Amino acid sequence: MRRGDVWICNAGISPIVAGSLDTAPEVWREVIDVNLTRAFLGARAAARVMSDGGRLIFTGSVLGERPCKGLAAYSASKAGLVGMAKGLALDLAPLGITVNVVAPGWFDSPLADAWTSNDQLSEVVRGHTALKRWGQSTDLAGAFQFLASDAAAFVTGTVLNVDGGYLLV
Repeated sequence: MRRGDVWICNAGISPIVAGSLDTAPEVWREVIDVNLTRAFLGARAAARVMSDGGRLIFTGSVLGERPCKGLAAYSASKAGLVGMAKGLALDLAPLGITVNVVAPGWFDSPLADAWTSNDQLSEVVRGHTALKRWGQSTDLAGAFQFLASDAAAFVTGTVLNVDGGYLLV
């Protein structure tokens, strides 16, 4: 493929809320498989056809750095995604392929319906976000556009948090 090709790896499922003692092994494996293994296999397939360089962009989560109660499997999968992306960045740099992660915070989306529809949970999220609001899809697009652009040609192995300051509070 020509230089500048971009592959955005957005493997993910709705986080399954269960305490660590109640998470069934098959649920753990499914979350790891979807969010980490499939992302790796997709990236490997993409890199094999990026003969003239390109971009791999993964969708992580701030929950990989700051886990929430009941989301151990999801948080582990997203933390692992960051480590994997950094390893791939080292391995693929000689091929002119950059590898980065966009780590969204709490966004108003169908995946967050359980939180946005519960006033108490929604307030907890806003209270732990410096900008005191949920992210909107328009807040996220620029991060992917930047990492896919020539402006990010020297950016690899990086996590770009788009979280309204969630990790600060």
